Amino acid sequence: MDKLTDLRGPHNLSEVMTSLMECLSISTPDQANQKLTQYLSTIGVESDLAKIDANTVIKRKKLSEAANMQRMSNNPVALNEEYINTIFQL
Repeated sequence: MDKLTDLRGPHNLSEVMTSLMECLSISTPDQANQKLTQYLSTIGVESDLAKIDANTVIKRKKLSEAANMQRMSNNPVALNEEYINTIFQL
């Protein structure tokens, strides 16, 4: 948590995440991924990059460059270029 932006610190973030996991009946990272994917599908948001025609590195790079970093600044962990590249599978 070296990139933590939440001024309340890592203990608070850990408590919040633990509480969310309990509320959502999540006990593993795989379950978290499944729940998020299911939720996105329920609200009509596609999470598979290939299904939104982002099936090449060039297309995913273009999407990653369009990420609004100002809007992401309220994330409790700083989303730097390394994280963005991981998200977009670059």
